[in-house]
Amino acid sequence: MALSEAESQERISTYYTALMDQVVVRLEAMVPHLEEVRANPAHPNNWQNAELCYLQIRKICEYTALAVLMAHDLYAENPVESLGKKWHAADIFKQILKLNPHAFPAATVVPIDKNGPGQHHVEATKEFLGPEDLAEMYGQCGDRLHVGSIKKLIESRIPPFDLGEIVLWRNRLVQALNTHLVMLPHIGSVLLVTLANAEGNASCVFAKADGPFAIDGDPMVFGL
Repeated sequence: MALSEAESQERISTYYTALMDQVVVRLEAMVPHLEEVRANPAHPNNWQNAELCYLQIRKICEYTALAVLMAHDLYAENPVESLGKKWHAADIFKQILKLNPHAFPAATVVPIDKNGPGQHHVEATKEFLGPEDLAEMYGQCGDRLHVGSIKKLIESRIPPFDLGEIVLWRNRLVQALNTHLVMLPHIGSVLLVTLANAEGNASCVFAKADGPFAIDGDPMVFGL
């Protein structure tokens, strides 16, 4: 039996927020390890902190890809189910963007009561992270974690890492995902997401258009 639109949206909200909660956990898990490296930059075991951070960034990319995939569950006859079996974040996003070129999470701000009580606005900010950036970040984290060749292992006993790189990647993920939206023109909706509501949990809401809507910069108008 097919789900109603309300039931489908509830399903999407439940899974999306669960995956974003995992993103929050991973972002927070990195903090004490980064602080340890800053406090004692010459410690010989700092590579352990670095590798844990690279792993968390890679997992965040995967959770984000799966969350956006889940947001497209309302597509009729879509390949979402088969895509859900994939694990490579860059591959998942590549396929989703074929369905919806506006699928990537867009960082936003939401001025409350901007033009009067109850008149909240969703405004996109500058792009902190694009799909190509995420794919590059995901791949480079994999390279940092990969054991490598025997020659490299012999030449370098301690795996190299770049603290500035890790901090930059984490900051970009926070800026991009803290409050973001996923455009869903196929159903005339936008999914607005925040990583921390009043209870400290991830949450999301659907903003429904009254009719067809256009996306700035895209000449195509999407119908319901």
